[in-house]
Amino acid sequence: MKKNLGFSLVELLVVVAIIGVLAGVGIVGYERYVNNARIKIHLQNAETVHKTINFEYAVAQADLTSVIKEFDFDGNMIKRDSDGTFATTTNPAEQTKVSSVTPCGNFTQSVKKHFESFKNPWNNKWSAITVDSDSQQRHRKGQIQIVCWKSNGGFGAGAGCPILHSRFLIQAYFEDRGRWSSASGACTGPECIVKFEVGGKRINDIPTAKSACLWENNGADTHAIYGDWKIKGRNAPVDTAAGGRCLPIGGKGTPCN
Repeated sequence: MKKNLGFSLVELLVVVAIIGVLAGVGIVGYERYVNNARIKIHLQNAETVHKTINFEYAVAQADLTSVIKEFDFDGNMIKRDSDGTFATTTNPAEQTKVSSVTPCGNFTQSVKKHFESFKNPWNNKWSAITVDSDSQQRHRKGQIQIVCWKSNGGFGAGAGCPILHSRFLIQAYFEDRGRWSSASGACTGPECIVKFEVGGKRINDIPTAKSACLWENNGADTHAIYGDWKIKGRNAPVDTAAGGRCLPIGGKGTPCN
């Protein structure tokens, strides 16, 4: 008599269970791989921005020619005369490149424009780079914040300082709300935020900082060539194109909305 060579119900259930376990492990492993790839891309982008700013800072120190076109804080193209005076233009042929008299605020916007193809690895509908004066806890995972920070007065202070005397801060966020992503607010490692600094020392006294930035009247808030000392009155929020700012929904440790 010929034996039945089929599988019993129990055997089939065991095989299905094994396949389910393997699939679950595979999905978890794949998700971990994808997240690690996003982290790597984000770090590479941040390092590229840092190296570019560092290079342009050296170029300004040597009074050499930049490769980056100048834009103002509102995204307008800038043309400068030989004495440094400037105006906006809609003609790309008139637009001038970043130079030693380009202020930090314009330069950070020019860098953002130069790398506008950089996308947030966790949401490619958003650009990665934001130029703002918001605090770390207002930023999302995948954002790269570029900010002028020459003097006391918070992020954005020193926007009116020419490149060769500026101080730049670049912060890449790997978790929502940066170093405030943990309940204690103590998440300062590279798993939450990576920082780069370029330029000279931060000067606590604002009039002294302005003098170091070649301001003839260190009591003024605006300079004819360098513009405003602070970007948008130090209240520039995270760029909407980069996903906007985080809005706390509770105490420290809450994620972005």
